[in-house]
Amino acid sequence: MVMTMNADPQSARADRSPLRASTVAATVLLPVVHAVAALVVIALTRMVLAPRP
Repeated sequence: MVMTMNADPQSARADRSPLRASTVAATVLLPVVHAVAALVVIALTRMVLAPRP
């Protein structure tokens, strides 16, 4: 996925570093966010489906 259509190699090299950093952050954070969201959904479901005393 190309973000900028600039032919200048220096600007392309400058654009690649933040893109790589954001890709690493997304690769690390997405599974964590998904796991936390799944735990929250499970906890809420158990609270809702728990038999009332």
